[in-house]
Amino acid sequence: YQVAQKDKELAQKQVRIEQQQKIQYLWIGGTLLLIIALLVILWRKQHKASIERLKAALAGEEKERQRMARELHDGVVSRLSVVKTSFSILPQYLGNDSRAIQLKEALQQLDQSINELRTTSHNLLPQILQRAGLVASIDIYCEKISKTGVLDIAFQMIGSLPQLNDEFQLNIYRIVQELVQNIIKHAQATKALIQFTVRGDTLDISVDNNGHNKPPENSIIADEGIGLYNLHSRVKMLNGSLEIEQDAGTSVYMVFNLKKFRAAS
Repeated sequence: YQVAQKDKELAQKQVRIEQQQKIQYLWIGGTLLLIIALLVILWRKQHKASIERLKAALAGEEKERQRMARELHDGVVSRLSVVKTSFSILPQYLGNDSRAIQLKEALQQLDQSINELRTTSHNLLPQILQRAGLVASIDIYCEKISKTGVLDIAFQMIGSLPQLNDEFQLNIYRIVQELVQNIIKHAQATKALIQFTVRGDTLDISVDNNGHNKPPENSIIADEGIGLYNLHSRVKMLNGSLEIEQDAGTSVYMVFNLKKFRAAS
């Protein structure tokens, strides 16, 4: 009988020990889940704060671009146009004198400078985005670049873009501008291709050029540099992905989810 009682007590103790272990495991598991949940919440807050800082920085940059565009267009361009008008009447008083020829050449250079400043002003403040939309704006931008002769660049649109909000369109336009300007400055390329492909709610963007594959340190595909930083900042703000490949030329691939950027109907 005593042996049976001891066996019963041992069995009860074993059950209590197992129950305590289960409770401990539950506490440990619950604590770990709570810690993971807190870490996820903290990461999301930090990510959101980082995105908000990026938005604020880019908004400030865009505001400065707009200020410079207005000053160029309303200030410098307007004054140079007045100067050109004032000097344009002088050649007729000089006849065929060599000074008249030199003055005409100077006026042509002045006219070219005015056009370049006007183009720069329009690029800084792309009002065409509101009038024509993203696709037409990039198409026109590529045509203007090609006409200058510095780069033969083409634009292809595969699929159809939905109506997107102004912030997304402006940032994509700036990304394309940044890439094209870096190709012109650093890649020593003769040809480039920009391609937009829409698959459902996904926008794929590829920018390819036939330039060299050993860029200087300040180019867009260097490890550090303002071009790469700005590009990554804008892509990150739009929750997109970025990949850069180098072979015979340079290819930049970006992917964006369009769900969050659809314009309110």
